[in-house]
Amino acid sequence: MEIDDELARSILKLAKLKLRGDEFGEYRRRLQEILEYVGMLDELDLKSVVPTACAADSSTILRDDDGTESSGRDRILSNAPSRAGAFFKVPRIIDQGGCP
Repeated sequence: MEIDDELARSILKLAKLKLRGDEFGEYRRRLQEILEYVGMLDELDLKSVVPTACAADSSTILRDDDGTESSGRDRILSNAPSRAGAFFKVPRIIDQGGCP
């Protein structure tokens, strides 16, 4: 497949990229090189390769799901520098003025 100017411009538009005029030729050339490189995959003999959904080992070792006692809300909140009832009180970080 050949990356012509029209296809390269279409890809630029879809990717929402803007290039200077002198960058377009290099961009188009690199797209063509990428396409040719990926095309080399067609030359591989993959008949004996079993398709997989995941390349990682599916026998992941997990710990037992044992329940534990919680530290308790009051104990945790006792370390808070400031609290409001059963919650941590923190400084406001979002402006209430709305979007510009």
